[in-house]
Amino acid sequence: MFRQSISCLLFILFGSIGFHAHAQDPEYSQLFANRLHINPAFAGANKGLRMSLIHRQLWPNVPGPFNTSGFGLDINAPVLNGAIALTAMKDERGEGFIKTTKFGLTYAYRNLLGKRGNTEFSLATTINMVSKSIDWTRFEFSDQFDPYYGKIYQTSAAQPGNTVLFYPDFDFGFTMNHRLRLPNKEMYIGWGGATHHLFRPDESFLGIPHRLPRKVSGYLAAMIPLQHALSKVPTFLFPHIYYGKQGKQSALSTDVKFQNFMAGCMFYKEWYFIGLDYRNSPYSPAKNTDAFILTLGADGGFGEGGSYQIAYSFDFNLNGLSNRTWGSHEISVAVALDNFRLANLGGGSGSRKKINCFDFPHRGVFRVF
Repeated sequence: MFRQSISCLLFILFGSIGFHAHAQDPEYSQLFANRLHINPAFAGANKGLRMSLIHRQLWPNVPGPFNTSGFGLDINAPVLNGAIALTAMKDERGEGFIKTTKFGLTYAYRNLLGKRGNTEFSLATTINMVSKSIDWTRFEFSDQFDPYYGKIYQTSAAQPGNTVLFYPDFDFGFTMNHRLRLPNKEMYIGWGGATHHLFRPDESFLGIPHRLPRKVSGYLAAMIPLQHALSKVPTFLFPHIYYGKQGKQSALSTDVKFQNFMAGCMFYKEWYFIGLDYRNSPYSPAKNTDAFILTLGADGGFGEGGSYQIAYSFDFNLNGLSNRTWGSHEISVAVALDNFRLANLGGGSGSRKKINCFDFPHRGVFRVF
């Protein structure tokens, strides 16, 4: 009975997306694992090359789970006064009812502010090419069913003339990173904001114009070193806050407003880290989705200037969904090569003064933001 109810719910959801385009961007629990997804201005934060892979599965015990995979690759390019990045995303909803594939190219301008160079500013823009498709053969309508014999009729619902859409999409973002010099240690603070779907592309399959809601977001984070009198291994706390909003809700608009608020903290020590986040995602005045997110991971170094990070997270829904849906799972892998060079685009010596705000005091600690 539960599976039938969920199937019906998903059908209604996909139907509304297909006909009215009330769509929400996929959201990751590991915000900074695939950081280019939340803000293109993160491109070039590392001295050389950074590559990340992430996969999220929502509700694996429900027919037609949501599967989202993301890829990011960025290279610091002093010769271009910034960085370039390539991104990709694939999102499948409801047993392939709706599929979205996106490829993006980013340029980020990076520079130092202030006489001491303790603040780094980044401004970035991304152009995406998006493909979105629906599989009409998977939709089922009420006029196809007989009360006794089940699904035996052909539906009278007209199939859209176009089941595949292609369109460009633009994102914009900025970041500010600050290094605070404290007695015997340094603390790092970062904040920024982004706007996605800047020109609100039309994503209607039925030829009735309906533009993708614009999304705005912002974050605030800090990397705080902790000292232990009996240990020479540095440890860090990474508190962070994120807020995103997509769409709007008013008497004159049929758009639905989605929001995503996350707050939490990571604890890093030696080769491992653990984190706990709280997420609240209100999508109407009376409907909220609350969850605690537990993240476990490992990081370390290899070779000369190489580092890696592997993490797994699980969403514990506070409304009881986790018991029946098996929650949400996410795994990520990231690799950084600080000494990577590509046709003089990488780090190394250059005329532009560079900042190493987040070079931690021991080898193998991964730069988070």
